[in-house]
Amino acid sequence: MGPSTDHSLKSVAALEFVVSAGSGGGHGAVLFDGLEFRELPPELSVHPDPVLQASSALPPSTGAAAADGDMHTAWHSDPRSGPSQFVTLDLRERREFGGLTIAWQGKAYASRYDVEVSDDGLIWRTVRRVTAGRGGHDFLCLPDAETRFVRLHLIAGPAPDYAIAEVALQERAFCATPEAFFQTIARAAPRGHFPRGMSGEQSYWTVVGVDGAAEKALFSEDGALEPGRGRFSIEPFVYGDSGLLSWANVEIEHSLEEGYLPIPTVQWRKAGLSLRITAFATRSASCSCTSPGCLIVSFAWLAEERFCALPFE
Repeated sequence: MGPSTDHSLKSVAALEFVVSAGSGGGHGAVLFDGLEFRELPPELSVHPDPVLQASSALPPSTGAAAADGDMHTAWHSDPRSGPSQFVTLDLRERREFGGLTIAWQGKAYASRYDVEVSDDGLIWRTVRRVTAGRGGHDFLCLPDAETRFVRLHLIAGPAPDYAIAEVALQERAFCATPEAFFQTIARAAPRGHFPRGMSGEQSYWTVVGVDGAAEKALFSEDGALEPGRGRFSIEPFVYGDSGLLSWANVEIEHSLEEGYLPIPTVQWRKAGLSLRITAFATRSASCSCTSPGCLIVSFAWLAEERFCALPFE
């Protein structure tokens, strides 16, 4: 764009589309039809408040109660009107957004529902389908969404009615990347329900590996393990009689094997529970992995209460 400080596009002589299969290769066809240029309205820094309408309401509640910014008020559907209900947000303008958040009230949530969008309020298309909702807060990622009308088609739930305390539109940054989306969820959750880094807190790591290995693992101060660059991570969480135990509510100690060997251990202590997480790498012939070094993680615990490890999904 040159040295000019005005980077807005004033004119264009040609338009080129480049289609690439990427590093993974592949083949196929891309078809373009009905290409048109459309003038967009000026981007506003402040958008009008959405108008919410519901297919039914149990007095004294109204549909507007689900979009008034007050978590203490809620829209309740009329159970006599059946399980199929619609909650429609009129944004009063065509605008871009990144997703939705829904705060359900109590057990009156929808376990099955669709998110639909429309430009004119007449023709709708489904952009998200929820089939196993569990109530509480739902975070719905809708990257690069742009429309005027957003509708929730509530299909089924555990209660005879539905109750929504608040449904809110989220800006584009809400799920600009998978990391940004999970960080948003983590910030809304109680501290310790997500890894420390996802909650916006600094986490310190140490390297675990063997000489000559193509990759090294990372072991965090909280006992989390990342077995390689860009791979998954494993972090301990424990349920006990006293509730959920995580990095946020236990005393954490760090040590090395025999006081000096590069085999780190993280130990949790809380109310009679002691959890030790040790990570080390080895070239043992009994190890079945194909990399030059194998990573072994040991979990050992002593407890005076019943507990179980959280299942991984």
